[in-house]
Amino acid sequence: MSVFIDPAKEFVYQLLAKYYDTPMLLKIRDDDQFSMYGTQLPCFLLNEKRYLILLCPRDAFSRNSRRSMADLRWVSLQARSLNDPDMAALPVHPYQIKRDAQYALPLKITHRTTKLSSYRLNEYPLEVSLLHARSHEYEYPNEGTLVSALETYQTILQFVQ
Repeated sequence: MSVFIDPAKEFVYQLLAKYYDTPMLLKIRDDDQFSMYGTQLPCFLLNEKRYLILLCPRDAFSRNSRRSMADLRWVSLQARSLNDPDMAALPVHPYQIKRDAQYALPLKITHRTTKLSSYRLNEYPLEVSLLHARSHEYEYPNEGTLVSALETYQTILQFVQ
């Protein structure tokens, strides 16, 4: 059986794994369709916790198993600031913010409400949504970059057709 690998998706998987310095993620749980993996990311604000959360097609790995982000084929990636006591036990993975041009992929607005702003990357089948913390319709600009979106920690990435 041959498996088709979409080169555009593969590029995004590897780019983001490199951006976060290829973390090992802990399997948090399974539901009917998805397995959830996550890790905590460092934050210098005492009252804020930041997480990297991936939803992948459900797999057979056990809860609390560790997998490299480079090996996970996620359908949704979240870089989020959350106050969830259950998530606070996740291991912390250090990384450095990257300012290289390869991470500055341009984003353009496609949809905006008081709850979120959605963007598309020109060349890749990826929707980038930024959740509005203050419920203002124009909380984020019409254009930006992938790295600027990731570093808001209000970010949800999803592949689209």
